[in-house]
Amino acid sequence: MKRALIAFALLLAVVPASGQLFSQGSDPGYLKWYSVETPYYKVIYPEGADSLAYNYGRLLERYRVTIGRSIGMAPGQYQWLKKTPVVLHTRDDYSNGSMFWAPGRMDLFTRMEPYGSDPNPWDVQLAAHEPRHQAQLQLGYRGWWRSLNWVVGELWPSACWALYPSQALSEGDAVAVETAISGASRTRTADFLNYFHVAFDEGDWRNWARWRYGSWNKITPDYYKVGYMTVAGMRYFYDRPLFMADYFDGIVKRPLTVGNMQKNARRVSGKRFKETFGDIMKGFNDIWQEEAGARAPFMAMEPVSLPGRFPADYESPLVLDGKVYALLRRYDRPRELVFIDTDGSPHPVRPWSGNTSKMFHDPVKGRIYWSETVSDPRWDLAGTSRIRFMEPGLWKAVDLTAKGRYYNPAPSPDGGLLAVVEYPFNGGAALVVMDSGNGSVLRRVIAPDGLQPTEPAWIGEDIYVSAIADGGYGIYKIGLTGLWEEVFTPSVQKIVNLYSDGRTLFFISDRDGENELYSYTPASRNLIRRSSTRYGINGYCFDGEKLYLTSQTSSGKQLFVSTDLPAAEVSFAPTARHPVEDAITAQELVLGPLEDTAAVVFSDPKPYRKALHLFKIHSWAPVYFDYDEIQSMSFDLSYLEGFLGATALFQNDLGTCWGSFGYQPHRDYYDESRWRHSLHGKIVYKGLYPVIEASFSFNDGPALQYGRKEYVLPDGGFKAVTTGHPQSLPALGGSITAYIPWAWSKGGVHSGFIPKVSVYLGNEWFNTGAALMKYSGKDFPGLAGFTGYRDGRQVLYSSMSASIRGYLVLSTAKCAVYPRLGIGAEAGAGLSPGLEGTFSPSAYEYMYMYLPGFLQEHGLRLTAICQQQLNPLAVSPSARVTVAPRGFPSGFTSTLVSEGGTQFKVTADYAIPFTFGDISLFSPAFYITHFIATPHFDAAFSPVGNLWSAGLDLTAETAQIAWFPFPGSVGVSYSRLGGDPGLCASLKKRNALSMIFSLDF
Repeated sequence: MKRALIAFALLLAVVPASGQLFSQGSDPGYLKWYSVETPYYKVIYPEGADSLAYNYGRLLERYRVTIGRSIGMAPGQYQWLKKTPVVLHTRDDYSNGSMFWAPGRMDLFTRMEPYGSDPNPWDVQLAAHEPRHQAQLQLGYRGWWRSLNWVVGELWPSACWALYPSQALSEGDAVAVETAISGASRTRTADFLNYFHVAFDEGDWRNWARWRYGSWNKITPDYYKVGYMTVAGMRYFYDRPLFMADYFDGIVKRPLTVGNMQKNARRVSGKRFKETFGDIMKGFNDIWQEEAGARAPFMAMEPVSLPGRFPADYESPLVLDGKVYALLRRYDRPRELVFIDTDGSPHPVRPWSGNTSKMFHDPVKGRIYWSETVSDPRWDLAGTSRIRFMEPGLWKAVDLTAKGRYYNPAPSPDGGLLAVVEYPFNGGAALVVMDSGNGSVLRRVIAPDGLQPTEPAWIGEDIYVSAIADGGYGIYKIGLTGLWEEVFTPSVQKIVNLYSDGRTLFFISDRDGENELYSYTPASRNLIRRSSTRYGINGYCFDGEKLYLTSQTSSGKQLFVSTDLPAAEVSFAPTARHPVEDAITAQELVLGPLEDTAAVVFSDPKPYRKALHLFKIHSWAPVYFDYDEIQSMSFDLSYLEGFLGATALFQNDLGTCWGSFGYQPHRDYYDESRWRHSLHGKIVYKGLYPVIEASFSFNDGPALQYGRKEYVLPDGGFKAVTTGHPQSLPALGGSITAYIPWAWSKGGVHSGFIPKVSVYLGNEWFNTGAALMKYSGKDFPGLAGFTGYRDGRQVLYSSMSASIRGYLVLSTAKCAVYPRLGIGAEAGAGLSPGLEGTFSPSAYEYMYMYLPGFLQEHGLRLTAICQQQLNPLAVSPSARVTVAPRGFPSGFTSTLVSEGGTQFKVTADYAIPFTFGDISLFSPAFYITHFIATPHFDAAFSPVGNLWSAGLDLTAETAQIAWFPFPGSVGVSYSRLGGDPGLCASLKKRNALSMIFSLDF
C-alpha cells in the first residue's frame, strides 16, 4: 500500500500546484458576476463587462475547430457535454491568459498590452492561443487513459500535460497555431526571436535543453521561443503540419515509452532529435543571414555602456544636462534608474518598478513622466496604472493620478497638458487629455470599435497615436474635431516608442525585418528610415546630431551612440519576409478554413451566484492524503503509511475558494483492536476582505481528558507532566485563521502589512488540578508515590493567537538570493483561554534585515527573535516560535523555554551563488543552472543556558529534476552544534547533517 501511495504522491508532484490546485489570485470581493453560455463555453464575467463576454465567446467558438485540426483534438472534443468555464478578469492590470486543469477553466486577463504590444488585437491573440492548451490538456482523456479520470478526476490530464508536452512544447505549439490563424502574430515581429540572431552569429549553438531550461548568468529567451522554433521548424523544414498530432498519437499508443519526441523526430527527419534540432537552428539562421545581407550596409555605432560580469538591459535612454540616463535591468541588481559615466559604468540614481512605460521628458517643465502599474493592496487581480513624474536632481516620484488605467503620457508642446491612452475596465479604449498640474481629465476621445491606441505624441494642437487594428499597427491623427483620421493604414509591423520634436514624428518599426528608427513629417508627408542596424533598435533619444540607442548584444541590450544616420525615404508598407510563418499559415489553409464565421448562439445572461459554486469538486483519489504535506515535497513519506481512505479536492471557478475533504480509516492509537473512521477538511476563501482559512478533524482519535502530575523534587521545586486519558467521545477539533495580506509595490519598493488572528477549538478538556507525587529515586521521575490531589476546574482545551507583520524591501535580482536591501518585523502573542495559570501566555518579536554582500549577487540576511513568557507563575511555559539554533533536535526549543523568562535567538546567513556552467545530466533528467553556498551562524540565549550552531548549506539549483518540469533545490545542510556543556550533554552527536530538497511550483 505504501508504494501505491508514494506513486500517487509523485503523481501530485508533477501537477503544477500554483495553477492547477491553487488560485492565481482574487478579484475584488465586491464584484458581482454574471455568466453567458455558448455551445462549448461558459463565460463568467464581472457586472458591466457584457460586451467583452460576447466578444470573447464569439472568438472562442469561431476559432475552436480550426485550432484543433493540426493537433487532432478540437477543444472540448473529449469533455463530453461539459462546457469549459472561461473567467474574464477585467480589473487586473496585466495582460495574460491561462488554461488550467484541476479544475478545468480558462482565465483571460482582458486588459490590452500597452507597452510594445504585438501587432495583433489582444482578444484575437488570447482566443487563438489559450484554446490550443485546452486541446493539449485533453491528452489524458484519450485511449485507455480515459479510465484513470474516474480514479483521480482532473488530476490525471494535468499530470499527462506536465510529463509529456510540458511547458516549452505546449507553448511553442500554441504560438505556432496562433501564428497560423492570425495574420499579425508575435512571431512576425522582429522582437520574438531577436536574441537567436545574435547568438547564432556569435557561434552560440546551445542544445535544446540549454535553450529550454536557461542559465543563471547567460541570456536565455523564455521557453516560448525554443518551443516555437521546435514546432515551427518541424512543420516548415520537414513539411509536417501534423507534427504535434503525430506526437500526441504516439504518446497515446506508447504511453510508457520514454523518448516519444525522439521517436517522432526520427520518423520525421531520419535523425536523432539532437541532430534534428541542430538542423532547425541552422535553417532559421540561413533565413536570417539572407535577410541581414539584404538590409546591409549597417551604420557605424560606438558603445556608450560597457558589458559587466552579468547581462544587462538598458532601456529608455535620455540625455539631461549632458548626462546620459537610462533604465537598467541587470542580472545582479534589480531594475533602477542610472546615469552612465564617461567610462561606460552605470551609477544608480533610484530604484524603478518592473512594469512601467518608457520615460517621457518635458523640456518645458523639466519633468520626466512615465506610467506605472500599481497593484491593489488587497486584491491580487486588481490594479491601476498611474501617471507619475519626477524632476531631475530631486528624483522624487510624484503620483499625478491615483485611479484609472492610464498609459504612455506625452507632454504637450507648452507642457500644460498630457495626452495618455486609457483602457477602461469593461473594455474599449480612449485617448485622454489631462491637466499636467493636477491630473484632471479635460477631454476624452473614445477610440473606434476594434482599435487599440498605444502611444500618443503632439504636433501643435494635433495628437498622433499609434494603434492596433485587425490588420496590424497604424498611425492616426486626432484633431480638435475628435475624429480619428487614418495617417498610415494598419499593416503587419510593430510601431513603438512614438515621439515628437514638435514638427516630426519618430518611431521604431520592424517593417523591413528588424526594429529601425523612422521619422515622419506631416507637413511634407515624408517617411524616412533613420537607422540601419544588424540587430535592431530597442530605445533611442537624440542629443543634437547624436543618436543614442539601445541594441541587442550577447551581453544584453547595450547603449550605443551614432552620428552615421542614413536618410532613406521609404513607404509605410512592410517589406519583411516571413517564410516560416507564411508556410504554417498555408498549411492550416490546406487542413481547412481558418475561421468558422457561423453565428454563435448565446444563452441569456444570468447572475453567477458565488455561494452556489464554492465547492466544485474536480479531483479525488482512493487514498487519504494531506495535500499540504505532499506539496512540501519533503519526501518524508512515513506519514503515508497505511493511509487508506479517500480524498476529494475542490476549487471554485473564480479561484477564490479551494480545499479538500478526506476520509481515513485507521487503527485506534490507544486500542489497536478497533478501527476509527476519521474525517478531515480544509478550506481557504479569499473572496472576503480578510482571507479565511479553516480546517477540522473528526474521530481521528478519542477525545482526551487532560490533567497534570506534579513531582516534588528534593530541592523543593517540582516538575510537571501533562497526561491525557481517552474518553468515550470521538475527538472533534477545528481551527480558523483570518488575515489581511496588505501589500504595496511602487517604484521598485515592496512593502506590506499583515494582521492575523487564529483560534483553535475542540471537545477535549483540561483539569487545572494536579495529582501530587513524591519524588524518590536517582532519575526523574524515578519511583514516586501519590501524596494527594489539588482541586482544579474543567476548562475546554482551546488556543488563540494574534500577530502583525510588516516589511519594506527592494526587488530581488535574477542572480541574487536575497533582496538588495530590506527590513521586516513581526510581533505576536498567544494563550489558551482559562489555562493561563497552567500554560503561560507568551509573546514574541521577530526582525529580519537584508544587506548587500561583497559582490552584487551576494547577500546577507540577519534575523533576531525574542520570546517572553507572560505569566512567570504558570506551571508550564509555551513555545510560540522555534528558538533552538538550526541543526538541534526540535526538543531543544522546549528545553530552552522550560524555565520561562525570555529566550532570544539571532541568525546570520550569507548567500554566495556561483556556477560551473549549465549542467545537463541524463538528457536531461537533471538540469543544474547554478549552486548556492550559504554559511550560517545561529546563537540562542535563555535562562536555561546558551546554544549555538555554525555551518554551511550547499544546494544545486535545478531547472528540472527527475523529469519534474519545475525549478527546485537539492543539497545538504551541515551544522556544528555547541553551547553550555549541561545543555549539550544529551546530544548524541555534535555534527548535524541533513538533506535539502524542494520544488517550486
